Amino acid sequence: MNFSLNKQLIVGNLGRDPEIIQRGDFRIGVLNVATTESWKDKATDEWRNLVTWHRVILRNGDIDYAEKNLRKGDSVYVEGVTRHRAWKDGDEQERITTEINAQELRLHSRATSRSADAPSLARRNAAPTGPQSQPQQDGDERPEGPSHGGHDEAYGDPTRTVF
Repeated sequence: MNFSLNKQLIVGNLGRDPEIIQRGDFRIGVLNVATTESWKDKATDEWRNLVTWHRVILRNGDIDYAEKNLRKGDSVYVEGVTRHRAWKDGDEQERITTEINAQELRLHSRATSRSADAPSLARRNAAPTGPQSQPQQDGDERPEGPSHGGHDEAYGDPTRTVF
């Protein structure tokens, strides 16, 4: 019996606010998540970092959850499956994009404490600090994640990510 598994699990920081793309009735959300690996270089005795960017595709309740609860700099937990999508750029060159189709999305910690009254424009215009995980502030409640009822049939159809 053969067994295979396509599963991604990342905890990283949002590089920008969630992006919502709408084509007719079809709507998806896109997150750009940075993960950082750190190690000590034995030759120089200095710490090194490697930042990897992940494109995360959201559907259904995850889109609404991201719109309401996530902002640039927030740390997020994402579980999903890896998909590769071919497309053509403006010069008709074929490109391949690797994406994570999210099946589970949670706020891990907020970048800064923010109130419902704080304008999102101020957050968007803040000087970039780079992807850094910061501990959750006391009293900063984590919102419940989206309830999309488990597996979404669209995740099994790779053609649904082409738009």
